[in-house]
Order: sequence, then structure tokens, then C-alpha cells
Amino acid sequence: MAYTGVDFYNDLQIRTNQGSAAAFLSTDRANYFAKQAIISLVQDNYRSITEQSSVDEISPLIQTNKTFVPLQNQLLLKPLSVVSGVAVYDVGDFLTTLTITFNRPHLISVGGQAALMTPNGLTGTGSVSYWQSLVGEAYTAVDEYTLEITRFGDETATITGGEYYVIGTNDAISANYNVYDYYNYLSCKLEYTENLGLDILGVDNKLGQFVITIGANNNIRTGEYLDFTSFGGLTIGKKYVKKIAYNKIKLYNDEKLKTQYVNANTYTSGGVITRTSNLRTAFPYPSDLKNDVYPPTPRYPLFETNENRLAIYPNEGITQTKYVLDYIKRFYEIDVTNNVTDIYYYYNALFCTKILERSAQLFYAMVSSGEDIQIENVIGGNL
Repeated sequence: MAYTGVDFYNDLQIRTNQGSAAAFLSTDRANYFAKQAIISLVQDNYRSITEQSSVDEISPLIQTNKTFVPLQNQLLLKPLSVVSGVAVYDVGDFLTTLTITFNRPHLISVGGQAALMTPNGLTGTGSVSYWQSLVGEAYTAVDEYTLEITRFGDETATITGGEYYVIGTNDAISANYNVYDYYNYLSCKLEYTENLGLDILGVDNKLGQFVITIGANNNIRTGEYLDFTSFGGLTIGKKYVKKIAYNKIKLYNDEKLKTQYVNANTYTSGGVITRTSNLRTAFPYPSDLKNDVYPPTPRYPLFETNENRLAIYPNEGITQTKYVLDYIKRFYEIDVTNNVTDIYYYYNALFCTKILERSAQLFYAMVSSGEDIQIENVIGGNL
């Protein structure tokens, strides 16, 4: 038997019909409380998953361990909304240039870099449908709020609304820094690379081995997987290392250090050794910490979410390479005026009951004081 939004509203009215405050439960408020109840229940289950039932309840609602590549040390959490857009035809060149301005920075570097864009729901006049059809096309950044694209033909238009998803740049086409289905934050981990700043004193690549002599002050450990770049005359890449002296390391192709790396080309000068960190959990970065004498560090990163973006600090002295994110996905929002959609299709019966109870608690928390009414937990455990 279907359980619709109207059924949910009727049950919520019954559940809250415990005093005069129940008269204030409008449909808009009921929708709001249901949405907030879902978010808080997911957060509670996520923080204390001890039973399979808790996993079953929230698994359709969350995304875990999803990897994103940050752009300018941040991710976009929402699509870019169009403020204005104009497509102008140049008769002499037979080209039309579309210039789009967004409501917030698009994160693409100004001048030369391009973004792959996926337009959604463009509105306006003229050839809007043509520009809507350009899925995955390259746009050039004019400034931090504006992108443009040029196409052959007369496709003039005025665009008044719609959304764009930024899915990459010409420097990293496969990059993914737009969290398309994001709704609410749960947790994030940071991976970064760090230049070890070591002096390269020499390379011995004779007799089937590859040994690098480095500066005395180093913290390289046997078994590490390091990246070797900018060695004059040599292309090395990522290799495993064995420390054979305080200032000498031998390179290997395998983790077990069985197959030595061999490169007989002549080394000239230079060299950079870079380490990739383990994933580091990021903690909140409230405003009162921004003036603290102890800033965020690579081993204790801090995050903030504002302006529909996620940023992790520090972003100096390291290169941020990966964010691994857990978050609440966009979910079905209960509409208490909807008498068609079956809520059980999205949430199981027990979770619906919990949503109902939490909604009642949130309602009375807003309209009543603690002396007016006490909500009892009618389902086992805390809700």
C-alpha cells in the first residue's frame, strides 16, 4: 500500500495534536520539518553506525569515499546559475560568440583556460536551444564570473536563466571538481603532494642499479613511493625507495623492493623529489580560528563550506591533489500536498516513522518551550 506525502501530513497532524501549538502546522512548515528531520537522522546514523539497519536506512541517501580533484584548492558544491547571457553574431567572420555571466566565481583561471560545460535548463529568447545542446563543449574564461564560446553560424540569443556544471579544464579534462548531487556535508579527507626540498648531490646509475645521493638532512624512509621529476637527462617518475645510507637511496619498480629500477641515460643536474601524503581528515575551520596563532597544517587540515564551495586549508607549500568526500546526496523531499508519489519507494517504513517523529520534535522545539510539552521517544533508542 502506498504511503504518500498527504498520508505523512495526516500522521504528523495526529502526532502533534497535543496542544494549541498544533494549529500552526501548515503544509509549508510540515515540508520544512520533514526535510530537516531527514538530514538530522542521516547525520545521526552516519556518526554512529552500529547496526545493519542503520546502514540500510541511509545508504541510498549518502555518497561515501567519492574522489574529486580540487581546482584552485576547492570544489563547487552547486551548479553555476546564469545571471545573463548574450550570443552575438559577427557578419564578417560568420561566427557567433556566446558570453555567459554567472552568479559566483567559476574557478577557471582567467586567460586561455577552458572549461567543459554541461548546460541545464537554459531559458531566454533566440537560439537558446542551440546553446542548450552544447554538452561537454569548451568555454574560455573572460574573468572570474564570465565564460564565452564561439561557434560558426548565426545563433544569436539572449539567455536569462539556467545552470551550468563545470566538469574540467583544458589542463585537466578528466578533473571532477563539481559535486553534482551534493546536498549536505558529512566528512572529507585530503591528499596532497609535498616537495621534500632536497639537494640532489649525484646519481649513480651504473652496473644495473640506480642510486641517488641526497642532502644529509632528510626524512626519507625505506618502502616509500616517491615521485622523481626534473632530473636533467633522466625521466624517472614514481618509484619505491630503499635507504642504503643516511644520504643514499636506491630506486625500485616494485613495492617489495625486488626489481631494481634501471636507467642508463646520463644525468646532468637538478632533480625534485616529491612525496604524496596519506589521506588526512579535514576538521571544521570556524571563523574564530582564522586569527589563531596555530594555522592549519598539512597534517591537520581544516575545511570550510561557503559560497557553495568546499575549501580545505592549508593551500600553500603543498599541492592539493585529491578530496575524498562523504556527503548527503540530493534526496526526495517529502511534499505533504502530494497524494501520488509513494514515499516508501525512497525510504523504508521504519525510517518514515522516524522522520515523522523527528519532524514532530522539530515542530514543537520551534513553537513551544520545554515546559509546554515533552516529546517522548516512541521508537527504541534516541531519534
